[in-house]
Amino acid sequence: MKNERRQKYENRPYGMASIRIGEMLYPEGHPYHAPTIGYQADLTAASAEDVQGFFRQWYVPNNASLVVAGDVTPAEVRRLVTKYFGDIPRGAAPPPVEPMPVTLSADKRDVLEDRVTLAQVTMVWPTVERWNADDDALDVLASILGQGKGSRLYERLIYKEQAAQSAFANEGSRPQAGQFQVTVTAREGTSLSQMEREVYEEIARLADSGPTDAEMARARNGNEAQSVYQLQTLLGKADRINTYMTFRGTPDQFNQDLAHYNAVTAADVRRVAQRYISGRPHIVLSVVPNGHRELAASPQEVHP
Repeated sequence: MKNERRQKYENRPYGMASIRIGEMLYPEGHPYHAPTIGYQADLTAASAEDVQGFFRQWYVPNNASLVVAGDVTPAEVRRLVTKYFGDIPRGAAPPPVEPMPVTLSADKRDVLEDRVTLAQVTMVWPTVERWNADDDALDVLASILGQGKGSRLYERLIYKEQAAQSAFANEGSRPQAGQFQVTVTAREGTSLSQMEREVYEEIARLADSGPTDAEMARARNGNEAQSVYQLQTLLGKADRINTYMTFRGTPDQFNQDLAHYNAVTAADVRRVAQRYISGRPHIVLSVVPNGHRELAASPQEVHP
């Protein structure tokens, strides 16, 4: 686990940003405050009994969902499941997973130094948990703002101005809370304050005027293509079924999910931009090359 943490976070360019974002956005005690992998001190202090106790508490049949996909028969699946899992006793009933949304009363800013060449700024707003009524509209907003070459941030920052190396937006909803994230990696010679300011301007435009019909169509087509593509493999089908069964209690939510996404209107996108993003308190994290904190986004930046 220590090596995995080093590989995925500590020794990966910009890798520690996601950990710092969780610490800044979610208060102590919230399930998303600390990284799932933990901290090095925790991993060092963990005993064999700690690991075994965690396994006994959570890895029990009544807290699991099993999906078998492929050329199988129900009778053969039942025989194998009984053989390999039938003697594992039930555990204590796990507590229900309830939404735990967070709010910010003011902006939070921080700077990380890393072994990187280009400076990067990430802006994150607290939003809604997965499958909330506004989740899909926030997904559409993220697609229009910063996903693909047709998105507003790509066209402005990368294609027209050639000021950014990359720009991406995402609605990261999870069972207990969600976060809307915009990450821009600036080209050398471009300030993060400029990148931040222009992101705010594009968000304000969407909140004021909403997306165009063409942008809405692109978002819907992109989502449908990606959703269908994920079902082309057995693993993709099994993973989707398992997700629905684990979190929704039924395996067949694909068509409902797609229909709900396609029902999002331009007015919905404008509404969620106003309610959750534009002018709302959020966090701003700058990641800069070691020894160059002067490249960080200005602490005086004011969003519209």
